Formats: sequence, C-alpha cells, structure tokens
Amino acid sequence: MIRVNLLPHRQLKREARQRQFGLMAAFTAIAASAIIFMAYTVINARIDSQSERNARLDAAIVKLDKEIKDIQDLKDQITAMLERKQVVENLQTNRSQAVVVFDELSRQLPEGMYFKSVKQVGDVITWRVLPIPMPE
Repeated sequence: MIRVNLLPHRQLKREARQRQFGLMAAFTAIAASAIIFMAYTVINARIDSQSERNARLDAAIVKLDKEIKDIQDLKDQITAMLERKQVVENLQTNRSQAVVVFDELSRQLPEGMYFKSVKQVGDVITWRVLPIPMPE
C-alpha cells in the first residue's frame, strides 16, 4: 500500500489561506481607512458650509437689527411730531375762545359798569366790576 503524506499539501493550503486572509485584512483596513477619510471630508465640508451660512445669517441679523432700530427711531419721531401737531391744533381751537368769553362778558355787563379784574381757574371765570365814576 502506498502511503501519501498529505501534511505538506495541507500546510500549503493553510499558508495560502493565511496569505489570502492577510490580503483580505489589508484590503479591508485600506477600504475602512478610505471610507473614514471620505466621511471625515464630507462632514468637514458640511460643517464649513453650515458655518458660512451661520456667518451670513449673523450678518443679516445685525443688518436687520440696525434697520429695526432705525424704524423705532422713526416711529418715535412720528409720535413726537403727532404730539406737537395735537398741541398746535388745540392751540388753534382754543385761540378764539378768549374772544368769545370776553364778548359774552361784555354783553352781560350792565350799563355804567367796567371790569376791574377777570380771572379764570379751570372752567370757572370770576370777575370784579366797578361802576364808572360820573363827572361832577
């Protein structure tokens, strides 16, 4: 009977499998490194673009805040102008009131009398009248 030693054949197959495993491990490590590098690059690109967008938004916010302040200043000026306008309108309306009051007082004053003093406190008008002195 012939005896065949299969140990060298098995040894060769084992070495071939170990070389194949080493190549596969190296290829897997290279592929994993490439994937990690690509993911790192993509993530950094997205972070940079987001940072640029944030910077643009911050600049726009600063500009809008300035415009809001300008608008508020204009509103304050408009309010002040409207208050002044109201004061002028009130003065215009009350301008003839003194003439009407004196006209009415003179109509109610009896003949031979004259005003010594006229005083207004709030809505109340008080006056003193004296008789006109007669020549002798």
